Amino acid sequence: MTITLIQGEFSREDATQLLSNLIKVKIEFHENKIAKDSSEELIKFRESKIKSLQSELTQMQKHLKTSQGNISLNTQIQL
Repeated sequence: MTITLIQGEFSREDATQLLSNLIKVKIEFHENKIAKDSSEELIKFRESKIKSLQSELTQMQKHLKTSQGNISLNTQIQL
């Protein structure tokens, strides 16, 4: 099964907003799990995922800031 989340051409601002919001939701997911996890190993894993996502968010924002014209986005989830 494939779910298409995003497909199309977007302005630089809209692409930045859409992707930023998706990444922020994933960060919040891990933050909520940290609050409930008791295992130090799982907490460290989630903290590293959060740092990685924050880094990717910053890189994506920098990249899109320098992009010209519309941005083509295609995201799918495969189950």
